[in-house]
Amino acid sequence: MMRGKDIFFLCGIIITVAMIVLIFRNGTNDPLAPGMPSSERRATNVAKAPQQDAVPISEKAVFVLTQQTEIAPPNTVEPSDESVKSETILIKVAGREFPLLFEDPDISDTLKSVIGRDITLNLAHFKHVTLRDVSGERSDSEHRSSLKATHLLDEGCQERLFPEVFENNFGGVIVSNSTPHIVVCKKLIEEYERALDYKTRHPVMFKRLEEFLARLRSAQFLKTIEDNPEKAQNAFFLERGPNEGVDYSQQLSGLLRNATIRDPSILDFYPSDNYGIKQGTVCMPLLIWPDDMNSEPVLKGIPLFIYIDGEWRIYVPRLL
Repeated sequence: MMRGKDIFFLCGIIITVAMIVLIFRNGTNDPLAPGMPSSERRATNVAKAPQQDAVPISEKAVFVLTQQTEIAPPNTVEPSDESVKSETILIKVAGREFPLLFEDPDISDTLKSVIGRDITLNLAHFKHVTLRDVSGERSDSEHRSSLKATHLLDEGCQERLFPEVFENNFGGVIVSNSTPHIVVCKKLIEEYERALDYKTRHPVMFKRLEEFLARLRSAQFLKTIEDNPEKAQNAFFLERGPNEGVDYSQQLSGLLRNATIRDPSILDFYPSDNYGIKQGTVCMPLLIWPDDMNSEPVLKGIPLFIYIDGEWRIYVPRLL
């Protein structure tokens, strides 16, 4: 069990990081749609920035919630584009399957599969969604998609925990023959192309991330740090060095015992200088806490992971 002082310290770290995340990222609760307002966070995706170290492309199976969604509204269109009928990439959102409709259908099957898995990952925390009919509304002129959405995914008041480029470019549903197809616009496809290229050019970093996540999820690792507190400190990157009197083993074991760490999106890797660190890469995994421990059981970027000096660590910012 975590002691009161330890829980207070961990909460302090979480609150501090949450403040930082909120500074960089301020979501909205509008339906998921083209033309969604850009978030306050201006983190640049690392796929656009040069770096070091290609690996077989392998995405792990993602956690999918299973609550059924509302049936699609009856208003539909019958687009002439044959790709609506031929699309076979399916994703699950809140327990319901949606085919993906790519604005550029000529991309590789590999990229389509990566996009499908990542979109499923990004939407997996939604417990329910509805479809809102927008067929009579004027489309946003800033999103020049050749596929005009008839409906939007609406998650209500649930938290959006997406990479910025995903939030800005995802959304839109075309209902054809009573089947809703989620549109993947060219801009989002381009972002995924860049992210996939970045991943294939940095095999060591992504391989070590898999190993790092596996270690954090391991009961043996948990036992090791509890038996040998010195080993726990090596799992952290501390901007100002260790604080005297802080039991890092207790903090880390408390985190690992109670929270589920979900894989980050392929779009969720950023240059560490966005966070004031001169070298390295930061990624933002999802932390899922039990409902009885936290009023917000799903949290983004708490803690951050940082790849620095060839190793992944848990990033602990200087306390303000």
